[in-house]
Amino acid sequence: MSRWILDSPVRSMLALALTLVPLQRASAQNMTWIVHPGGGFGVHFTDLPPAVLAASPGDVLLVHGGTYSPFLLDKGITILALVPGTVVVSNSGSGIQGLPEDSSLEPTLIIQDLPADQTAVLSGIRAHGIRVDDCAGAVLFDQLTDNTAVALSAPCLRILDCLDVRLARSPIQTAPATSTLEVPVVIRVEGSRLELSSSSVTGGKGLSCEQNASKWASQGTHGIFAQQGSRIHISRSSILGGEGGHGDPNSGSCWSCLWESGGLALGLSDASVAIAAGLTSDKFQTGANGTGFCPAGGGVTGAAVVLMTGAVFRHSGLSVVNGVYNGGGTQFSPSPPDPTLEFVGTPHPGMPVTLRIYGKPGAACSLDMGRKPIVQATPFTEVEILVEALATLHLGDIPASGMLDFVFNVPNLTLGSLLVAQANLAYSPVDRRRTNSALLVVQ
Repeated sequence: MSRWILDSPVRSMLALALTLVPLQRASAQNMTWIVHPGGGFGVHFTDLPPAVLAASPGDVLLVHGGTYSPFLLDKGITILALVPGTVVVSNSGSGIQGLPEDSSLEPTLIIQDLPADQTAVLSGIRAHGIRVDDCAGAVLFDQLTDNTAVALSAPCLRILDCLDVRLARSPIQTAPATSTLEVPVVIRVEGSRLELSSSSVTGGKGLSCEQNASKWASQGTHGIFAQQGSRIHISRSSILGGEGGHGDPNSGSCWSCLWESGGLALGLSDASVAIAAGLTSDKFQTGANGTGFCPAGGGVTGAAVVLMTGAVFRHSGLSVVNGVYNGGGTQFSPSPPDPTLEFVGTPHPGMPVTLRIYGKPGAACSLDMGRKPIVQATPFTEVEILVEALATLHLGDIPASGMLDFVFNVPNLTLGSLLVAQANLAYSPVDRRRTNSALLVVQ
């Protein structure tokens, strides 16, 4: 596939249209399906499960606001909420086929067995309890929001044995705990690669003594826990542990008066790796402790990040409040900080949007843009190549402010079309760094 190399920003914008639009024509055989819970003229489906079943790889589902049944996805399609956050996938009364019905422990959405040559995109969906299992293809979430009305003891998002999962511009916040049996976690990653960009993860409050029949407070929900050699790239995002449960001031038992600790922001075990970059306004922070009433005390304030044997935590630019507990891992902060990329605006066809790059002042910067997400490791550079580039745009040097904006008009692609970008910065002849990817789903 040909690749454009351009030095002029004006020529760059023209090249985007010339390079990206022909791919739209090439995929004209793909179908666009309309989903609306109330039916009506031009509507193909009134619920998501039959729409997903009928769609073929490359198809797009345009979904109107409403509440939909849980579903299983095993093919590379795009599900786009026409108004982000108004499409709710709910587990009230009907579970996914083959799973127990009306179970608060079961997910509302399962993505599994996605083939390596396919990409699944979910944009603007609101759900609680998502599982992504055994996917060789890329799974991309854009503007995912959590249905905080539902309290689960299972993770909001669990990722198992997946090669490429990306979560962009997504605020994820779990409801308060409902059990002291185990400390829940918002996102659990096992044997997988996850990219988290321009997002927030917030744990729920622990159970207070007066809410619990056993009269024990519980710890706040943890933010992200990665294990089994997982790899996480976190950019321009905050992770906050949940507040610890309170003691009971009216209890006659000292045990019932004990308060509990807040949840941690990030935990890494089993040689898992996390790369985190951002600004000082981006925070990894332990949840606040609950209120205690017993002289004996209660939970203790823990570290924001916990590293177990073999884990690696590379962090720069952002604020790690409450520090790092190192139980046999490695942590370091590169200087200057790693670069980041964020997307600003709404990607309507023909309208301007901004790709914003933060990096070392004076570093030469280029931008790769394409339609296909990939993960390709290269020697001597920590972050992988994350897009199959159709155009490389040379943007010049990062100014003294440390921030460079590239403004361009979104090509006239159909709704649900995907654009992927990644910036490359030369800090020195021997120090080249890549940013996270930015996902633009045309709306």
